[in-house]
Amino acid sequence: MRIPIGPKPRGVALFFVLAICGVLALYTGAVGLGAIANLHDMANQEETDAARYSAMGGIQSGLCRLSTAPKRPGPEVTPPYLEPYGEGVPWSDVDYYLRPDLTKVQSSSDSRISAIVQIYNNTAAAFHRSDKLPDGTPIPAGKAFLISAGVFSDGERKGSTTLGALVKPLGVNFEQSAVGRTRVDMTDCIVDVADTGAAGWTTANYTPYDMTASPRKGAQVASNNKVADTVKLTNTRVDGSIRVGPGSAPGTIGYYSSSSITDGDGVFDHVRDLPVPQPPSSATPLSSLTMTSASTARPAQPLAPGTYDVAGGVSLSNVTLTISGPTVIYVHNGDVSLTNVTANTDGKPARLQIFCSKLSGAAQSVSVRGCTLSGLITASKANVFYDDSEQFGAVMGETLTMNNSKLHYDPELKREIFGSLDWVADSYLGHATTLTVAVTALSPSPTASATTTASTATSVSSSSSSSSFSFSTSSASSSSSRRSVTCLDYSCGPPRCMLY
Repeated sequence: MRIPIGPKPRGVALFFVLAICGVLALYTGAVGLGAIANLHDMANQEETDAARYSAMGGIQSGLCRLSTAPKRPGPEVTPPYLEPYGEGVPWSDVDYYLRPDLTKVQSSSDSRISAIVQIYNNTAAAFHRSDKLPDGTPIPAGKAFLISAGVFSDGERKGSTTLGALVKPLGVNFEQSAVGRTRVDMTDCIVDVADTGAAGWTTANYTPYDMTASPRKGAQVASNNKVADTVKLTNTRVDGSIRVGPGSAPGTIGYYSSSSITDGDGVFDHVRDLPVPQPPSSATPLSSLTMTSASTARPAQPLAPGTYDVAGGVSLSNVTLTISGPTVIYVHNGDVSLTNVTANTDGKPARLQIFCSKLSGAAQSVSVRGCTLSGLITASKANVFYDDSEQFGAVMGETLTMNNSKLHYDPELKREIFGSLDWVADSYLGHATTLTVAVTALSPSPTASATTTASTATSVSSSSSSSSFSFSTSSASSSSSRRSVTCLDYSCGPPRCMLY
Protein backbone atom coordinates (compact mmCIF):
# COMPACT_ATOMS: atom_id res chain seq x y z
CA MET A 1 0.00 0.00 0.00
CA ARG A 2 1.54 3.32 -1.03
CA ILE A 3 1.25 6.31 1.26
CA PRO A 4 0.53 9.50 -0.68
CA ILE A 5 3.15 12.26 -0.32
CA GLY A 6 1.98 15.88 -0.15
CA PRO A 7 3.50 18.82 -2.02
CA LYS A 8 7.13 19.78 -1.04
CA PRO A 9 7.52 22.99 1.01
CA ARG A 10 8.88 25.89 -1.04
CA GLY A 11 11.09 28.99 -0.11
CA VAL A 12 12.84 27.57 2.95
CA ALA A 13 16.31 27.91 1.47
CA LEU A 14 15.55 31.45 0.34
CA PHE A 15 14.43 32.34 3.85
CA PHE A 16 17.67 31.09 5.35
CA VAL A 17 19.70 32.95 2.71
CA LEU A 18 17.83 36.17 3.38
CA ALA A 19 18.20 35.75 7.14
CA ILE A 20 21.95 35.23 6.81
CA CYS A 21 22.20 38.24 4.53
CA GLY A 22 20.31 40.34 7.07
CA VAL A 23 22.64 39.31 9.87
CA LEU A 24 25.64 40.08 7.68
CA ALA A 25 24.10 43.44 6.80
CA LEU A 26 23.59 44.29 10.45
CA TYR A 27 27.16 43.25 11.27
CA THR A 28 28.53 45.20 8.34
CA GLY A 29 26.51 48.24 9.38
CA ALA A 30 27.78 47.99 12.94
CA VAL A 31 31.35 47.67 11.69
CA GLY A 32 30.81 50.64 9.37
CA LEU A 33 29.36 52.79 12.14
CA GLY A 34 32.27 51.84 14.37
CA ALA A 35 34.74 52.71 11.61
CA ILE A 36 33.04 56.05 11.04
CA ALA A 37 33.15 56.77 14.78
CA ASN A 38 36.81 55.83 14.86
CA LEU A 39 37.51 58.10 11.91
CA HIS A 40 35.74 60.96 13.70
CA ASP A 41 37.72 60.23 16.87
CA MET A 42 40.94 60.16 14.89
CA ALA A 43 40.04 63.41 13.17
CA ASN A 44 39.23 65.03 16.51
CA GLN A 45 42.49 63.74 17.96
CA GLU A 46 44.41 65.05 14.96
CA GLU A 47 42.80 68.46 15.43
CA THR A 48 43.63 68.44 19.15
CA ASP A 49 47.19 67.35 18.41
CA ALA A 50 47.53 70.02 15.74
CA ALA A 51 46.33 72.68 18.17
CA ARG A 52 48.65 71.40 20.88
CA TYR A 53 51.69 71.41 18.61
CA SER A 54 50.67 74.83 17.37
CA ALA A 55 50.65 76.06 20.97
CA MET A 56 54.09 74.51 21.47
CA GLY A 57 55.24 76.26 18.30
CA GLY A 58 53.91 79.49 19.76
CA ILE A 59 56.04 79.05 22.88
CA GLN A 60 59.11 78.48 20.72
CA SER A 61 58.25 81.58 18.68
CA GLY A 62 57.97 83.58 21.89
CA LEU A 63 61.41 82.36 22.94
CA CYS A 64 62.69 83.29 19.49
CA ARG A 65 61.38 86.84 19.84
CA LEU A 66 62.80 87.20 23.35
CA SER A 67 66.19 86.04 22.08
CA THR A 68 66.53 88.77 19.45
CA ALA A 69 68.58 91.93 19.92
CA PRO A 70 66.83 94.21 22.43
CA LYS A 71 64.84 97.21 21.24
CA ARG A 72 62.73 99.29 23.59
CA PRO A 73 59.43 100.64 22.25
CA GLY A 74 59.14 104.25 21.19
CA PRO A 75 56.62 106.43 19.33
CA GLU A 76 55.67 105.26 15.84
CA VAL A 77 56.73 107.76 13.22
CA THR A 78 56.55 106.34 9.71
CA PRO A 79 55.58 103.01 8.14
CA PRO A 80 56.04 100.12 8.80
CA TYR A 81 55.17 101.34 12.31
CA LEU A 82 57.35 98.82 14.13
CA GLU A 83 58.81 101.38 16.53
CA PRO A 84 56.16 100.96 19.25
CA TYR A 85 56.95 97.25 19.68
CA GLY A 86 59.55 95.85 22.02
CA GLU A 87 62.01 93.28 20.76
CA GLY A 88 64.15 90.96 22.82
CA VAL A 89 63.96 91.31 26.59
CA PRO A 90 61.94 94.61 26.53
CA TRP A 91 59.00 92.76 24.84
CA SER A 92 56.00 93.15 27.14
CA ASP A 93 52.25 92.62 27.14
CA VAL A 94 51.71 96.14 25.79
CA ASP A 95 53.45 98.36 23.28
CA TYR A 96 54.34 102.04 23.62
CA TYR A 97 50.70 103.06 23.12
CA LEU A 98 49.32 100.53 25.65
CA ARG A 99 47.97 98.28 22.88
CA PRO A 100 48.37 94.51 23.14
CA ASP A 101 51.74 93.42 21.77
CA LEU A 102 50.99 89.88 20.61
CA THR A 103 52.85 87.48 18.36
CA LYS A 104 50.84 85.50 15.80
CA VAL A 105 52.16 82.14 14.67
CA GLN A 106 50.97 80.65 11.38
CA SER A 107 51.97 77.28 9.97
CA SER A 108 53.75 77.71 6.65
CA SER A 109 52.37 74.39 5.36
CA ASP A 110 48.82 74.28 6.76
CA SER A 111 46.68 77.42 6.85
CA ARG A 112 44.32 75.76 9.35
CA ILE A 113 46.93 75.85 12.12
CA SER A 114 47.83 79.02 14.01
CA ALA A 115 48.59 80.37 17.46
CA ILE A 116 48.61 83.65 19.36
CA VAL A 117 51.33 84.31 21.95
CA GLN A 118 51.05 86.66 24.93
CA ILE A 119 53.88 87.53 27.33
CA TYR A 120 53.92 88.73 30.91
CA ASN A 121 57.49 89.90 31.54
CA ASN A 122 58.88 90.24 35.06
CA THR A 123 62.43 91.28 34.24
CA ALA A 124 63.87 94.66 35.12
CA ALA A 125 64.58 95.18 31.40
CA ALA A 126 60.92 94.84 30.38
CA PHE A 127 59.18 97.87 28.88
CA HIS A 128 56.17 97.12 31.08
CA ARG A 129 56.99 94.87 34.03
CA SER A 130 54.32 92.39 35.16
CA ASP A 131 55.00 90.65 38.47
CA LYS A 132 51.87 88.51 38.27
CA LEU A 133 49.43 86.99 35.80
CA PRO A 134 45.94 88.42 35.38
CA ASP A 135 44.58 85.77 37.78
CA GLY A 136 47.02 86.89 40.48
CA THR A 137 49.57 84.07 40.08
CA PRO A 138 53.01 85.55 40.87
CA ILE A 139 55.80 85.44 38.28
CA PRO A 140 59.30 84.99 39.74
CA ALA A 141 61.47 88.07 39.30
CA GLY A 142 63.90 87.80 36.40
CA LYS A 143 61.61 85.51 34.41
CA ALA A 144 58.65 85.81 32.03
CA PHE A 145 55.49 83.84 31.43
CA LEU A 146 54.40 82.96 27.90
CA ILE A 147 50.81 81.98 27.08
CA SER A 148 50.29 80.38 23.68
CA ALA A 149 46.81 79.66 22.32
CA GLY A 150 47.07 77.06 19.54
CA VAL A 151 44.08 76.78 17.21
CA PHE A 152 43.06 74.31 14.50
CA SER A 153 40.26 75.73 12.34
CA ASP A 154 38.76 73.97 9.30
CA GLY A 155 35.37 75.49 8.59
CA GLU A 156 33.03 74.33 11.36
CA ARG A 157 35.60 71.98 12.86
CA LYS A 158 37.75 73.66 15.48
CA GLY A 159 40.21 72.46 18.06
CA SER A 160 42.22 74.52 20.52
CA THR A 161 44.84 74.15 23.22
CA THR A 162 46.40 76.78 25.46
CA LEU A 163 49.86 76.20 26.88
CA GLY A 164 51.68 78.23 29.51
CA ALA A 165 55.45 78.25 30.07
CA LEU A 166 57.71 79.99 32.54
CA VAL A 167 60.83 81.10 30.67
CA LYS A 168 64.17 82.57 31.71
CA PRO A 169 67.23 84.18 30.09
CA LEU A 170 70.57 82.39 29.87
CA GLY A 171 72.30 85.74 30.24
CA VAL A 172 72.78 87.95 33.28
CA ASN A 173 70.55 90.83 34.32
CA PHE A 174 72.32 93.07 36.82
CA GLU A 175 69.25 94.11 38.76
CA GLN A 176 71.44 94.23 41.87
CA SER A 177 74.77 96.02 42.19
CA ALA A 178 76.46 93.31 44.28
CA VAL A 179 75.32 89.70 44.72
CA GLY A 180 76.78 86.76 46.61
CA ARG A 181 74.78 83.58 46.13
CA THR A 182 75.61 82.29 49.62
CA ARG A 183 77.31 85.24 51.38
CA VAL A 184 78.22 88.93 51.13
CA ASP A 185 80.75 90.41 53.56
CA MET A 186 81.67 94.11 53.22
CA THR A 187 84.04 95.98 55.49
CA ASP A 188 84.86 99.70 55.18
CA CYS A 189 83.04 99.90 51.84
CA ILE A 190 80.79 102.28 49.92
CA VAL A 191 78.14 101.11 47.45
CA ASP A 192 76.50 104.03 45.68
CA VAL A 193 75.04 105.14 42.34
CA ALA A 194 76.75 106.56 39.25
CA ASP A 195 75.01 107.76 36.10
CA THR A 196 77.10 106.43 33.20
CA GLY A 197 74.53 107.11 30.49
CA ALA A 198 75.96 110.38 29.15
CA ALA A 199 77.70 110.21 25.79
CA GLY A 200 81.45 110.02 26.19
CA TRP A 201 81.19 109.15 29.89
CA THR A 202 84.40 108.20 31.71
CA THR A 203 85.15 107.49 35.35
CA ALA A 204 86.41 111.08 35.60
CA ASN A 205 82.81 112.25 35.24
CA TYR A 206 81.85 110.68 38.56
CA THR A 207 81.37 113.10 41.44
CA PRO A 208 81.10 111.77 45.01
CA TYR A 209 77.90 112.81 46.77
CA ASP A 210 76.39 112.78 50.24
CA MET A 211 74.10 109.74 50.25
CA THR A 212 72.69 110.76 53.63
CA ALA A 213 71.58 114.24 52.57
CA SER A 214 70.81 113.41 48.92
CA PRO A 215 70.27 109.66 48.58
CA ARG A 216 69.64 108.20 45.11
CA LYS A 217 68.56 104.80 46.48
CA GLY A 218 69.53 102.93 43.33
CA ALA A 219 71.99 100.31 44.59
CA GLN A 220 71.12 96.91 46.03
CA VAL A 221 73.24 94.28 47.80
CA ALA A 222 71.73 90.80 47.83
CA SER A 223 72.11 87.09 48.52
CA ASN A 224 69.91 84.02 48.07
CA ASN A 225 70.95 82.57 51.42
CA LYS A 226 69.05 82.86 54.71
CA VAL A 227 71.49 82.00 57.49
CA ALA A 228 72.80 84.42 60.12
CA ASP A 229 74.96 87.22 58.67
CA THR A 230 74.29 86.15 55.09
CA VAL A 231 74.83 89.84 54.28
CA LYS A 232 77.28 91.35 56.74
CA LEU A 233 78.09 95.07 56.63
CA THR A 234 80.88 96.48 58.81
CA ASN A 235 81.40 100.25 58.67
CA THR A 236 79.79 100.14 55.22
CA ARG A 237 77.26 102.46 53.58
CA VAL A 238 74.86 101.42 50.82
CA ASP A 239 72.80 103.97 48.89
CA GLY A 240 69.92 101.61 48.38
CA SER A 241 68.55 98.39 49.83
CA ILE A 242 69.50 94.90 51.03
CA ARG A 243 67.71 91.68 50.03
CA VAL A 244 68.21 88.13 51.29
CA GLY A 245 66.73 84.73 50.49
CA PRO A 246 63.09 83.66 50.96
CA GLY A 247 62.24 82.59 54.51
CA SER A 248 65.04 84.60 56.10
CA ALA A 249 64.77 85.27 59.82
CA PRO A 250 65.97 88.30 61.80
CA GLY A 251 69.76 88.28 61.94
CA THR A 252 70.21 87.24 58.32
CA ILE A 253 71.42 90.80 57.66
CA GLY A 254 74.09 92.07 60.03
CA TYR A 255 74.86 95.76 60.51
CA TYR A 256 78.05 96.47 62.42
CA SER A 257 80.11 99.59 63.29
CA SER A 258 77.83 102.36 62.02
CA SER A 259 76.82 100.64 58.78
CA SER A 260 73.81 102.15 57.05
CA ILE A 261 71.49 101.84 54.07
CA THR A 262 69.14 104.42 52.56
CA ASP A 263 66.24 102.31 51.29
CA GLY A 264 65.46 99.54 53.76
CA ASP A 265 66.01 95.80 53.73
CA GLY A 266 63.81 92.84 52.95
CA VAL A 267 63.37 89.30 51.66
CA PHE A 268 63.16 88.02 48.08
CA ASP A 269 59.86 86.45 47.08
CA HIS A 270 61.74 83.84 45.05
CA VAL A 271 65.32 82.62 44.87
CA ARG A 272 67.07 84.63 42.15
CA ASP A 273 68.62 82.81 39.22
CA LEU A 274 72.35 83.50 38.88
CA PRO A 275 73.22 82.28 35.38
CA VAL A 276 76.62 81.07 34.21
CA PRO A 277 76.82 82.27 30.58
CA GLN A 278 78.87 80.13 28.21
CA PRO A 279 81.12 81.47 25.45
CA PRO A 280 79.69 81.52 21.94
CA SER A 281 81.29 79.35 19.28
CA SER A 282 82.48 82.50 17.52
CA ALA A 283 84.67 83.56 20.49
CA THR A 284 88.41 83.83 19.93
CA PRO A 285 90.13 80.98 21.83
CA LEU A 286 93.02 81.81 24.17
CA SER A 287 95.00 79.38 26.30
CA SER A 288 95.36 82.11 28.93
CA LEU A 289 95.38 85.89 29.26
CA THR A 290 98.42 87.28 31.07
CA MET A 291 99.66 90.89 31.24
CA THR A 292 102.25 91.80 33.85
CA SER A 293 104.77 94.55 34.46
CA ALA A 294 107.49 95.07 37.02
CA SER A 295 106.79 98.80 37.01
CA THR A 296 104.28 100.23 39.45
CA ALA A 297 103.53 103.00 36.91
CA ARG A 298 101.04 100.66 35.25
CA PRO A 299 102.09 100.93 31.59
CA ALA A 300 99.35 100.62 28.98
CA GLN A 301 98.55 97.15 27.66
CA PRO A 302 96.00 97.14 24.80
CA LEU A 303 93.50 94.38 24.19
CA ALA A 304 91.68 94.33 20.89
CA PRO A 305 87.86 94.51 21.16
CA GLY A 306 86.11 91.20 20.74
CA THR A 307 84.85 88.09 22.53
CA TYR A 308 87.46 85.76 24.05
CA ASP A 309 87.20 82.19 25.32
CA VAL A 310 90.04 81.73 27.80
CA ALA A 311 90.81 78.10 28.59
CA GLY A 312 93.13 78.88 31.50
CA GLY A 313 93.18 81.81 33.87
CA VAL A 314 93.40 85.59 33.59
CA SER A 315 96.29 87.32 35.33
CA LEU A 316 96.83 91.09 35.07
CA SER A 317 99.36 92.86 37.28
CA ASN A 318 100.71 96.44 37.36
CA VAL A 319 99.21 97.38 33.98
CA THR A 320 96.61 99.69 32.48
CA LEU A 321 94.26 97.62 30.32
CA THR A 322 93.14 99.75 27.39
CA ILE A 323 90.28 98.73 25.12
CA SER A 324 88.65 100.69 22.32
CA GLY A 325 85.39 98.77 21.97
CA PRO A 326 83.15 96.08 23.53
CA THR A 327 85.33 93.39 25.07
CA VAL A 328 83.88 90.20 26.59
CA ILE A 329 86.10 87.65 28.33
CA TYR A 330 84.84 84.15 29.23
CA VAL A 331 87.07 82.20 31.61
CA HIS A 332 85.98 78.56 31.69
CA ASN A 333 88.89 77.18 33.70
CA GLY A 334 91.37 78.79 36.05
CA ASP A 335 91.13 81.89 38.19
CA VAL A 336 90.95 85.62 37.57
CA SER A 337 93.58 87.76 39.29
CA LEU A 338 93.71 91.56 38.91
CA THR A 339 96.43 93.25 40.99
CA ASN A 340 97.22 96.97 40.78
CA VAL A 341 95.33 97.25 37.50
CA THR A 342 93.56 100.18 35.84
CA ALA A 343 91.02 98.92 33.29
CA ASN A 344 88.59 100.65 30.93
CA THR A 345 88.41 103.85 32.98
CA ASP A 346 87.71 105.81 29.80
CA GLY A 347 84.62 103.73 28.97
CA LYS A 348 81.26 102.65 30.32
CA PRO A 349 81.03 99.49 32.46
CA ALA A 350 79.28 97.44 29.77
CA ARG A 351 82.31 97.83 27.48
CA LEU A 352 84.32 95.37 29.61
CA GLN A 353 82.63 92.16 30.73
CA ILE A 354 84.29 89.21 32.51
CA PHE A 355 82.40 85.92 32.95
CA CYS A 356 83.64 82.92 34.92
CA SER A 357 81.93 80.17 32.94
CA LYS A 358 83.10 77.00 34.71
CA LEU A 359 80.06 74.83 35.49
CA SER A 360 81.49 72.03 37.67
CA GLY A 361 84.58 70.88 39.52
CA ALA A 362 86.72 72.97 41.86
CA ALA A 363 85.39 76.49 42.32
CA GLN A 364 87.08 79.35 40.52
CA SER A 365 88.22 82.46 42.34
CA VAL A 366 88.29 86.14 41.40
CA SER A 367 90.74 88.46 43.11
CA VAL A 368 90.63 92.24 42.60
CA ARG A 369 93.29 94.04 44.65
CA GLY A 370 94.43 97.65 44.36
CA CYS A 371 92.46 98.17 41.14
CA THR A 372 90.39 100.86 39.47
CA LEU A 373 88.12 99.57 36.75
CA SER A 374 84.92 100.15 34.85
CA GLY A 375 83.32 96.82 34.04
CA LEU A 376 81.00 93.94 34.90
CA ILE A 377 82.15 90.77 36.66
CA THR A 378 79.97 87.66 36.74
CA ALA A 379 81.28 84.70 38.74
CA SER A 380 78.15 82.94 39.99
CA LYS A 381 80.07 79.78 40.97
CA ALA A 382 83.32 81.49 42.08
CA ASN A 383 84.51 83.10 45.28
CA VAL A 384 85.14 86.82 44.69
CA PHE A 385 87.52 88.98 46.75
CA TYR A 386 88.00 92.78 46.57
CA ASP A 387 90.61 94.72 48.51
CA ASP A 388 91.41 98.44 48.28
CA SER A 389 89.69 98.74 44.87
CA GLU A 390 87.17 100.91 43.08
CA GLN A 391 84.76 99.60 40.45
CA PHE A 392 82.15 101.27 38.27
CA GLY A 393 79.62 98.59 37.31
CA ALA A 394 78.35 95.48 39.10
CA VAL A 395 79.62 92.18 40.47
CA MET A 396 78.12 88.74 41.09
CA GLY A 397 79.72 85.76 42.86
CA GLU A 398 79.12 82.59 44.84
CA THR A 399 80.56 84.47 47.80
CA LEU A 400 81.53 88.15 47.74
CA THR A 401 84.05 89.64 50.17
CA MET A 402 84.98 93.32 49.89
CA ASN A 403 87.39 95.29 52.05
CA ASN A 404 88.09 99.03 51.85
CA SER A 405 86.51 99.23 48.39
CA LYS A 406 83.99 101.30 46.48
CA LEU A 407 81.35 100.05 44.05
CA HIS A 408 79.50 102.59 41.89
CA TYR A 409 76.41 101.07 40.29
CA ASP A 410 74.37 102.44 37.39
CA PRO A 411 70.70 101.30 37.65
CA GLU A 412 70.47 101.54 33.84
CA LEU A 413 72.44 98.28 33.70
CA LYS A 414 69.28 96.42 34.72
CA ARG A 415 67.70 97.27 31.36
CA GLU A 416 69.99 94.84 29.51
CA ILE A 417 70.89 91.16 29.50
CA PHE A 418 74.62 90.38 29.35
CA GLY A 419 76.50 87.27 28.32
CA SER A 420 73.78 85.68 26.19
CA LEU A 421 70.60 86.85 24.48
CA ASP A 422 69.09 83.36 24.47
CA TRP A 423 65.97 82.44 26.45
CA VAL A 424 64.87 78.92 27.39
CA ALA A 425 61.80 77.30 28.94
CA ASP A 426 62.16 76.92 32.69
CA SER A 427 59.00 74.83 33.09
CA TYR A 428 55.78 74.05 31.25
CA LEU A 429 52.83 74.55 33.53
CA GLY A 430 50.20 72.62 31.59
CA HIS A 431 47.31 73.41 29.29
CA ALA A 432 45.02 76.22 30.32
CA THR A 433 41.30 75.54 30.56
CA THR A 434 40.47 79.05 29.38
CA LEU A 435 42.53 81.80 27.84
CA THR A 436 41.50 85.35 27.22
CA VAL A 437 44.13 87.22 25.24
CA ALA A 438 44.41 90.40 27.23
CA VAL A 439 46.70 93.11 28.54
CA THR A 440 47.11 94.45 32.03
CA ALA A 441 46.49 98.10 32.80
CA LEU A 442 49.51 100.38 32.58
CA SER A 443 49.69 103.56 34.61
CA PRO A 444 50.87 106.18 34.13
CA SER A 445 50.73 106.40 30.37
CA PRO A 446 54.13 106.78 28.68
CA THR A 447 52.69 109.42 26.38
CA ALA A 448 50.08 112.07 26.97
CA SER A 449 48.28 111.19 23.74
CA ALA A 450 48.12 107.45 24.37
CA THR A 451 44.65 105.97 24.37
CA THR A 452 43.16 102.51 24.67
CA THR A 453 40.05 101.23 22.96
CA ALA A 454 37.99 98.50 24.57
CA SER A 455 37.06 95.52 22.45
CA THR A 456 35.77 92.02 22.83
CA ALA A 457 38.45 89.54 23.88
CA THR A 458 38.89 86.26 22.07
CA SER A 459 38.74 83.06 24.10
CA VAL A 460 39.79 79.52 23.38
CA SER A 461 39.27 76.52 25.61
CA SER A 462 40.60 73.03 25.99
CA SER A 463 40.91 70.34 28.61
CA SER A 464 44.14 69.13 30.16
CA SER A 465 45.35 66.16 32.10
CA SER A 466 47.84 68.33 33.95
CA SER A 467 47.44 71.40 36.14
CA SER A 468 45.16 74.08 34.75
CA PHE A 469 44.46 77.72 35.36
CA SER A 470 42.23 80.46 34.03
CA PHE A 471 43.13 83.92 32.78
CA SER A 472 40.83 86.80 31.95
CA THR A 473 41.22 90.57 31.94
CA SER A 474 40.01 93.40 29.79
CA SER A 475 41.49 93.73 26.34
CA ALA A 476 42.64 96.60 24.20
CA SER A 477 42.10 96.99 20.50
CA SER A 478 43.64 94.02 18.74
CA SER A 479 43.82 95.82 15.41
CA SER A 480 47.12 97.31 16.50
CA SER A 481 48.88 93.96 16.75
CA ARG A 482 51.07 93.98 13.65
CA ARG A 483 53.72 91.54 14.86
CA SER A 484 53.64 88.13 13.20
CA VAL A 485 55.80 85.05 13.07
CA THR A 486 55.94 82.21 10.57
CA CYS A 487 56.84 78.89 12.17
CA LEU A 488 58.17 76.13 9.95
CA ASP A 489 58.38 72.33 10.19
CA TYR A 490 55.83 71.53 12.89
CA SER A 491 56.42 67.82 12.29
CA CYS A 492 60.15 67.96 12.99
CA GLY A 493 60.49 68.92 16.64
CA PRO A 494 60.66 72.52 17.80
CA PRO A 495 59.78 74.82 14.91
CA ARG A 496 62.21 77.17 13.29
CA CYS A 497 60.92 80.70 13.57
CA MET A 498 61.21 83.59 11.17
CA LEU A 499 60.16 87.13 12.04
CA TYR A 500 58.76 89.30 9.29
